Amino acid sequence: ASFGSRPIPWHFLAFQVRETDPMQLTHETMRGVYAWFRECYPNEGCGLIDGDGRWVPVANVSPRPETAFLMAPGVAQAHGARAILHSHPNGWRCPSRTDMEAQVASGLPWGIVWIGDRTVEPPFWWDGRPRDPTGRGWRSGVHDCFNLIRWGLSLHGATVPDVPRR
Repeated sequence: ASFGSRPIPWHFLAFQVRETDPMQLTHETMRGVYAWFRECYPNEGCGLIDGDGRWVPVANVSPRPETAFLMAPGVAQAHGARAILHSHPNGWRCPSRTDMEAQVASGLPWGIVWIGDRTVEPPFWWDGRPRDPTGRGWRSGVHDCFNLIRWGLSLHGATVPDVPRR
């Protein structure tokens, strides 16, 4: 890409795109999400958006909470979960293969909040469906080349299932 005769640095393009929040969470809700994930840091934090659209922090019962999260069995169902949200502390800014497999199994939208020592980024969401890539930044496993192919084929009536990758 270029601007006039000067090339635009790749990092400018990659980080100028703002992803939308399909859950349309309020600022108050997001303050609660960020506070919970800061409290869980440096471990992964997790929670859900319940049937009424409220944030519900959930204990991470994973035996390896620094690199994975696990909710106790039945928690999501008990709250009528509409979406699952968890953090990636100091890690990838994209879903892991395990995240993608669990999202498919749940049938719910999932979000990831990246958190570092001094930074918390807004969540990005995915639900396994192909999306129009226009105006979206590249994100492995979500807005990537495979999504572009799936989306393009969906315009012609073809359905290509999502495949966990990475």
